[in-house]
Amino acid sequence: MTDHSARHRTSCKSNALIVVLAIAIMLGSTACALAFDNSRKGFVLGGGAGVATTYYSRPVINRFGMVARFETTGAVSLLTNFKIGHASSEQFMLYYVNRVTWYERSFDGGGFVPETSPTVASGIGGIGVTYFFKRSVPSVLVHGGGGLAAYTLPFEDGTNDWSGYGLWFGGGYEFSRHWTFDVGVGITFDDPRLTSSVGLNSAGVSVNYLAY
Repeated sequence: MTDHSARHRTSCKSNALIVVLAIAIMLGSTACALAFDNSRKGFVLGGGAGVATTYYSRPVINRFGMVARFETTGAVSLLTNFKIGHASSEQFMLYYVNRVTWYERSFDGGGFVPETSPTVASGIGGIGVTYFFKRSVPSVLVHGGGGLAAYTLPFEDGTNDWSGYGLWFGGGYEFSRHWTFDVGVGITFDDPRLTSSVGLNSAGVSVNYLAY
């Protein structure tokens, strides 16, 4: 009787585990289906890439190795963005977004040190909103938001990163379900604790995929 009871308990535990796993799989499948059901309302996840021009203040070094002046320079950049959030309706989305431009920036040593052109990543991470003018595809849209700005040399050692605040705004067009063409402008502001200006602004276009 003891062996039979032990086998029975083991069998019950195995069956219970199978039931729990089956329920978990069913709930997970249902959640995925509800999250990505081709309705803008609900969970949203997306990203995209494009091209931009990033404008920054570049120091001009004189023959004495000192900064003579600053000039505004534009660099062709790779634009990337990532967003994750929630849509309360078919027309309004609220999400976290990370918008970054990648480009090579020239550092002029004025003949005293070699000129370098490291890769720079500058962008804004924060809260964004998108409003679609129509509940269905195709639709014109507008977007914008604000958050923390950053300027880094991700592939260099011993560099000083910059931080501040920024905002972005723009518009676009959802030309096919999940696919949008966006135009946007990013503007950054110095952290008040900093004593020098980096002056990072950008304007770009991108193609994005938004899962919903």
